[in-house]
Order: sequence, then C-alpha cells, then structure tokens
Amino acid sequence: MIDLYKKKCESDFLDYISRNSLDNFYLTENNERVFIKEKYSLRKLLKESLNFYISRNDMEINGAILVWKSNFNKISRKYVKFITNDPKILKNLLTVLLWHTNSDLYIKIDNNSIFIKVLKQKGFQFFRGRGQQILLRRLQHGSYSGYNKNKNKEYSR
Repeated sequence: MIDLYKKKCESDFLDYISRNSLDNFYLTENNERVFIKEKYSLRKLLKESLNFYISRNDMEINGAILVWKSNFNKISRKYVKFITNDPKILKNLLTVLLWHTNSDLYIKIDNNSIFIKVLKQKGFQFFRGRGQQILLRRLQHGSYSGYNKNKNKEYSR
C-alpha cells in the first residue's frame, strides 16, 4: 500500500532509514551531502520537498520516494529521492509519484545500480555522466529539453 507521508509516521520512517541506509537518500546543503539520520535532517528535507510517498507491506515500511527541490547557481531542478531495496517497490512508488508530478525530474544514481532498468522503463533517460554516478532526466510530456552540449550543439526535443 502506498500513502502520502504523514508526520505521525516520522519515528517509523527514521527507524526504517536507520535499518536501510542507502547512499542516495540525502539532501545537499552548502555543496555537501546531508544524509537523513535524525528528525532535524528529515524535517529539513520535508520542507524542501514535494509529493512524499511511503510504501508499506502490512504495517512495515518497505520504501519511500519524494521530489526534492534543488536550487544551485541559479539552476532549479527537482530530484527524485528514494529509499528501498526492491526494484518492484520502486516501480510502484514511481508510478504513484509520476501520476502526481507535473514537472521535469532528475535523479543521480550509481552506474551499476539495480534500479536503472526500472527508471528507464518509467521514462528516465541518460542526461550526463558524473564519475561513478549518472544523472538521469525525465521530461514532462511536451516539455522543451533545451540545449544539450552532448548532442553536437544541436537542440533536441
């Protein structure tokens, strides 16, 4: 079952994070990663986020996903942040998130992640390489992708 995050599940969610520490569930502050480990960092993440969903199996949390708003060097992007160990749960969470999101989305993920296949099935495409990570992008239907220097200085849609 997938539901919107509610403050009453804060302690359950922090417990889930502590048991499932994954490297892609963080926010960036002053150019440094702040991993979500306590109430303060979780509340800061929530304040800067949209559409936060929690997946449960019976009463146990087994995954979560949200859109985090990033503003850096006058560039504003919306990044998908998720925490789960199961690609099937990510697929279900993404389905709900994408249904309720009306903007271009980005996600940074390790090159060898087990989740890349699911992200591609949901419309995310390679945008840029970043060392051990890649940046994937999913354009909102009809959105203009603009200039992409990786495409021989052509405009792409």
